[in-house]
Amino acid sequence: MRRSASLRANQENNEKGFLQIRVVSDNNEIPIKNARIEIASTGNPDQTLEQIRTNGDGLTETIELSAPPLEYSLSPSDNQPYSEYNLKVSADHYEDTIISGVQILSGEIGLQNIRLLVSRPISPSSSAVIPFGNTILPRSQKLRSSH
Repeated sequence: MRRSASLRANQENNEKGFLQIRVVSDNNEIPIKNARIEIASTGNPDQTLEQIRTNGDGLTETIELSAPPLEYSLSPSDNQPYSEYNLKVSADHYEDTIISGVQILSGEIGLQNIRLLVSRPISPSSSAVIPFGNTILPRSQKLRSSH
């Protein structure tokens, strides 16, 4: 697990919450192995705090993230009782996905399920050019001559 110096320093001064991520294919719920997940604070979305990958079951390890004190969630106050993170998820043959505002509470494990869409690149073998004015009929239908 790779942690940046700023994340370690930030976590030493705050309480901890936990996050585990499950990544599956959108069309059949098959776990996606080796999906890449970049985690950033919503307050600084351009700075990656953590990079992790999924295992063969589509799960990441449970990671520790900074969270506000538990007391913030025990009574009404102006303090936000959770920290927020953005997740950028990518995997070969799937469209990249960004999840914004994942909430982490002190002492709790957050479980985030993510469904990735299969990417459909257009290749020369899978595309067709149909000249204007022509009609394409299924092979089962035959044109009848009106002669």
